[in-house]
Amino acid sequence: MEGSDLVRGVTCEQAFDWPEEDPGQFGIEPGQRAKRRLKIAAYDFGMKWNIMRRLSAHGCDVRVYPATTPASELLASNPDGIFLSKWPG
Repeated sequence: MEGSDLVRGVTCEQAFDWPEEDPGQFGIEPGQRAKRRLKIAAYDFGMKWNIMRRLSAHGCDVRVYPATTPASELLASNPDGIFLSKWPG
């Protein structure tokens, strides 16, 4: 496995917006949600989709980017936060 680029096999092919999730589905009370929708840029290094579902349910608008996306592109979207997912292996 040494020298293998495992991320290329698991990252998304292009950036996309994660759909808004129902907070009630996760038992999230209104006081636990963000007061305003927060804009999150997420690098997909092989992430678990449930993490995106939870961020959305807590009041975040999540845009998922392929692992090869330059940081400058994420920063240009002026996010409130950047999420770095786990990687494979």
